[in-house]
Amino acid sequence: MQDRISTCIQALNQLGFCIRGESSACVQAEFNRLLSEAIAQTVSSNRWFTESSVRMSLSAISEQMLDEKKLLDWFQKYSSEQIAMLEKKQPVVGIILAGNLPLVGFYDVLCALLCGVRLNIKMSSKDAFLLPFLMRYLCSYIPELQTYIKFIEGRDLGNLDALMATGSAQSIDAIADQWKDIPCLFRSSRTSIAVLNGRESEQDLLGLTRDVCMYYGMGCRSVNTLFLPRRYNIENLTHAFELALKDPDLFLQHTEYQSIINSNRAKMRLLGIPFTDAGSVLLVPTEDLFAPVGCLHYRFYDDHEHLLSGLAALEDLTQVVVCSQDTLIPAGFRTTRWGQSQYPALEEAPDGLDPVDFLLQLATSPKMS
Repeated sequence: MQDRISTCIQALNQLGFCIRGESSACVQAEFNRLLSEAIAQTVSSNRWFTESSVRMSLSAISEQMLDEKKLLDWFQKYSSEQIAMLEKKQPVVGIILAGNLPLVGFYDVLCALLCGVRLNIKMSSKDAFLLPFLMRYLCSYIPELQTYIKFIEGRDLGNLDALMATGSAQSIDAIADQWKDIPCLFRSSRTSIAVLNGRESEQDLLGLTRDVCMYYGMGCRSVNTLFLPRRYNIENLTHAFELALKDPDLFLQHTEYQSIINSNRAKMRLLGIPFTDAGSVLLVPTEDLFAPVGCLHYRFYDDHEHLLSGLAALEDLTQVVVCSQDTLIPAGFRTTRWGQSQYPALEEAPDGLDPVDFLLQLATSPKMS
């Protein structure tokens, strides 16, 4: 069992080397060629994915999830006895992946591979090329993985012992009804928040623009709402977001994105909804948590107690809070620093639902005996 995990972690580490361009010359050249093909296929099939956004996602994954030391430090906390039991049972686990961001479900797949379960993976049509490419690389390093990974075409996921799925509330309800007789881990709609105190540097605010605008704000770790101290100077934000228009990685001149901003701008003017045009986003004062694409909501707080009461009602809908290190946030929230919301560590399981813990429960499940 330990040999299998060690080999898997070494393969993941080698994949990280290749993504970061740190492998040997001959291996790197072939990897780069095949990766470029997968990126080209991905971008041509999803108008919201750009080469830049795909490479940002790959970079975040390679830095946070494909490093041998980080993997070893993280995975050693789990029970080796339970992992060995699970490995013997070899359950078939279905994974239904979303397609709102490039490789958005990679974490779940990584956890399942390390646990030694068999996978039936249903890709989103919006992101159908990148993960199969990365899995082919891992299988070239560990050939026996080919018998553990199956990509499903169509709707039939086969006979499953457990299921992990991510999607909208409506789609999750439908999936839950269909698979009510097996253990399931479901993740639905969440968003992220930033709390400002008025003492942020220009660099902090530029980091915030990436937390808001990376992937055009479509991820659960994308900041949709700001909590601002009363009398906060909004011009600080407009300056930062105007500068974000020049960030080549964000590519906010994207035709579809600008079209949506123009449409939202016209609609709000027609309806008399107040907003501030910051170029790369429209800043809208509202209590609504989820913001449409191209908009960023904000609300004010009077003091720390007021802030805490405002946050308390949003805990179950919040993925992460971006804030300064000295900002006191309730214990139930996960926090991160400016510009880091889209770089989750291995310990930061989405929605606080740990796939490894979920899978290890199958080891002692009476249905799996």
